[in-house]
This record gives sequence, C-alpha cells and structure tokens, in this order.
Amino acid sequence: MATVMGIDPSLTSTGWVVLRDGKLIEHGTIGSEKKDIERLIDLEIQVKSILAKYFPDLIFIEDYAFSRADRAHQKGEWGGILRRRLYLWCGPEKWKAISPSTVKKFCTGKGNAKKEDMKLWAFKKWGVEFETNDEVDAYVLAKLAEKELKDREG
Repeated sequence: MATVMGIDPSLTSTGWVVLRDGKLIEHGTIGSEKKDIERLIDLEIQVKSILAKYFPDLIFIEDYAFSRADRAHQKGEWGGILRRRLYLWCGPEKWKAISPSTVKKFCTGKGNAKKEDMKLWAFKKWGVEFETNDEVDAYVLAKLAEKELKDREG
C-alpha cells in the first residue's frame, strides 16, 4: 500500500495532498498568523504532524519559483526549513523538489500554463476539484510522485 504526498510550499497557504494507492486520502492548506521565525517554526510543526499521521513513501514538493524579489528571502527560508524537515524525516531518497514548469506540464501539457488553468485540467484529467490553487498543485505533485513510484517498480 503506497502512500505519496504532494506539498506546494507558500508562506501564506501551503497546500498538501495525501494519496494512498491512487485514492485521495486527505488534503488541505496550512498557514500561520505568526510572524518571522515563529511563523516558520509553526509551519514546520504543522508539516511534521501531517508526516507523522501518514508516513508517506515518497513526497514531492514544488521547487522555488521566485516571482517577486521582495519576498524571495522569506520564501527561501520556508523552502529551506521544509527541505530540512523532509531530510530529517526520511533522508534524501524519499523526497524530491519538482520545478513548477514540470508540475504544469504534467497536468496541462504546457509548462507555462496559468495557475487558474490547473484547476480545470486537474478536473478534466483526474476528476478532482479543490478550493485553492495550492491544493491543486499539491495534488499534481502527489500524482507525479505516484507515477515515479510506479516507474521504479517497473
């Protein structure tokens, strides 16, 4: 019974999805009203709690996409803390960062698709609907992780 997880990291709304044997088990977003380092610690604790609940076999996170230079350092801090948490949780072999263009291409066929197009394509391709773009991206990441596990098995 394979369990995979997709995480779309964001300081304000980190989307996450857990699939087990191809079925959507749970999804959501996490965030924090705290500021600075306290927010980063709070987000890390929330991710650790989700990991402890599901023990995923493989986790894909969306890699950095620095669209606004004024927030790049903050995004980088959360990205670094998330990567550290995953490394401590399962080592380097059970998680991978996937480029945003790969996520978009897997879902829509185009690596430069708009965020809002992802919801429609996820519904067309897999019949799933989510309230947030963050959860959609996390679902696509989980589907990519699922595909990689299948490819590894041959």
